[in-house]
Amino acid sequence: MVQNIITEQFTKLKIPKLLNLEEIGEEYAMSVQEIVNFHNKHCRLQDLLTVNIPKYVEYLYLPTERYRIRQAELLQSPRLFLFCGTQISLQS
Repeated sequence: MVQNIITEQFTKLKIPKLLNLEEIGEEYAMSVQEIVNFHNKHCRLQDLLTVNIPKYVEYLYLPTERYRIRQAELLQSPRLFLFCGTQISLQS
């Protein structure tokens, strides 16, 4: 299993499907243009993005600060607690 790669400057996220920059922008509180600009500064030449053309890329580069903020939000989400400590009996 390939993990996300985190450095002080950027986080290299594994993208499992076709890239949807609008969804990622909402999730990480960034505009599409900010994502494209940041990604293109750090990626390989063949992985350069444009704003208008959807593309499959294996990884997306995002600022580590935004990645950490999003991870903290996910950890504080009440949805995570729905499953914590809950025991489900499969027997009737």
